[in-house]
Amino acid sequence: METIGIILARGGSKRLPKKNIKMLKDKPMIYYTIHEALKSDLDHIIVSSDDENILAISRRIGADTIKRPPELARDDTPSYDALKHALFETESKMNKIYDTIVLLQPTSPFRRYTMINRSLRIDADAVVSVERCSFDKFVLNGAIFTLRREIFTQLKESSQYLIDDLIGLNLNIVALVTSRCIDIDTIDDFIEAEKMMIDEVD
Repeated sequence: METIGIILARGGSKRLPKKNIKMLKDKPMIYYTIHEALKSDLDHIIVSSDDENILAISRRIGADTIKRPPELARDDTPSYDALKHALFETESKMNKIYDTIVLLQPTSPFRRYTMINRSLRIDADAVVSVERCSFDKFVLNGAIFTLRREIFTQLKESSQYLIDDLIGLNLNIVALVTSRCIDIDTIDDFIEAEKMMIDEVD
């Protein structure tokens, strides 16, 4: 079974400019996702971006890269469209088909490779990471989204969020409970992540 981890990291970000390569502790934020993905059981790690600086940094860290066309890097571009482009371009380049796709957001720097491996071992159509916010309530945190390729290719139309596309397909979707997987989208999130980094060191 061939597995691929795809990191979507466009250059534009209005709420937190250049967030994907903003220095967190002493590393660009995308480093943490690539570093853990490379330690995982994934067979191939790809970063998709329209930004040459992000692509160059990603290659230095150890990931392969795909240049994303500008029309797939807008604020309103569905993640499905960008993911499909990265997958099909990589499959064409590598001359192989990947059985399992793992979407890894570069804005989740506390995701560990063990979480990725756990998602790969679950027998399901899709695995999504969630975080407990109370005894009986969980929320999606976006750290991990694992999907069988045959399910992915069934999607004909896309919305802004992949989970919305899958809900109506009557699939076996498993929630993977994680912790400390903050999704950094604003300056307040970034400040919180910096504090969490300090706590980890201490």
